[in-house]
Amino acid sequence: MNNNNEHIEYLDLVVKYLVNEADDNEVKLVESWVESDAGNRKVFDEYKKILDMTGQAERGEYVDEDTEWDVFRSRAGSSFTDLKVIKTDKREKRPFVVRFARVAAIIMLTLISAAAVYFISDSLNYNKLVADTGITEDKLPDGTLVTLNINSSLKFPKKFNKDRRKVILEGEAYFTVIPDKEKPFIVNAGKAVIQVLGTSFYVNTSGNNEKIEVVVHTGRVEVSDKKDNSKKIILEAGDRGEFSLKDGMLVKSTNKDVNYLSWKTMNMTFTENTLSEIINTINKVYGSNIVLGSDNIGNCTVTVTFTDQTLDAVLNVLSATLDLRVRKDGNTIILEGEGC
Repeated sequence: MNNNNEHIEYLDLVVKYLVNEADDNEVKLVESWVESDAGNRKVFDEYKKILDMTGQAERGEYVDEDTEWDVFRSRAGSSFTDLKVIKTDKREKRPFVVRFARVAAIIMLTLISAAAVYFISDSLNYNKLVADTGITEDKLPDGTLVTLNINSSLKFPKKFNKDRRKVILEGEAYFTVIPDKEKPFIVNAGKAVIQVLGTSFYVNTSGNNEKIEVVVHTGRVEVSDKKDNSKKIILEAGDRGEFSLKDGMLVKSTNKDVNYLSWKTMNMTFTENTLSEIINTINKVYGSNIVLGSDNIGNCTVTVTFTDQTLDAVLNVLSATLDLRVRKDGNTIILEGEGC
């Protein structure tokens, strides 16, 4: 969405679409608008919710929407003061469907709280990068390169402000930050905050191990407690920082996981690692569901390196090395053998 006026221009069409009164061209226009931006889809869903909640479309009720619109703008704040809405003669009694574009925001305020209004304004200023089905890589407005692992998302401003570059991460990401001493790069990572000037680092907020992880590849970063900025650690290249989601403890250590970026590079190195450890890494890298048919093979150790190989190729190497059988049951891959 480009600006607030675009919302207003589309409201009539959205409502006509929702009550099945849009013609073919209008249907295509609305569907194209919804699919073009995640924010548009959320706004569309909100209006559908509002229409369902009010139940007024079928009753054809009337209100003085010009007066209500002025009240709404005064309550909503400066973000809506410059909106230009085409007005018709107040004496004209328009059906609810036509008027809904004007009063929907008012209904939104009274029925689903001011949070929805904030979302509309907020969505105009932010983009969201989402990795739904695979690894996604993109550049942020300042040139910073971000790589998202599958099932991760990053929210960031369409334009960073003058004194900082702040983004919000859910999931796993690798950042290569463009240096700017005047504008720190800040990652809101759930309960932790990461601040850098220019570096490359990995963040995992997934919380599978009830912790937020940060690994620094180059440069220097600060990791702090979002609620208590006095609790912080400084990480340099080769360091790992962990923030406990249970007790808020921050722990700094040397990173020993050589495969922490394997999901991005597709390269894996194992030195006397157990098969259980190897399978955990492979499942993360390929998004697979590999399980061991028996506990006794999980402790078998392997030294091997994989460089951008397919999952089948990786399984072939492991099965040949440990004399394993590979069996598939739907989406599950089962490794079976006699053990070491």
